[in-house]
This record gives sequence, structure tokens and C-alpha cells, in this order.
Amino acid sequence: MKILCAVDGSEFSLWALECVGKLFRHSVKELVLLHVVDPRILRGGG
Repeated sequence: MKILCAVDGSEFSLWALECVGKLFRHSVKELVLLHVVDPRILRGGG
């Protein structure tokens, strides 16, 4: 099984990653993390 987990550094995304690890640690062959960044933060906008 392959799993894609999007993370953004928030408490919820880290919790989701922890859950994936606990639930699927024996059946996952590949875990891909996609780090998501809001482009408004990079531009300094609100």
C-alpha cells in the first residue's frame, strides 16, 4: 500500500501523520509526505 499525506506543520496535519503511522505501519510500503505552504505567506500578504 502507498499513502500520500499532506502536511503543513499544523497540529492537525502532524496528528494525521501520527495516525497514519499507527494505523498502517505494518502495511505501508511507501509513505510520501507533501509539504503544503500557503503562497500568501511567502508573499507577505494576509
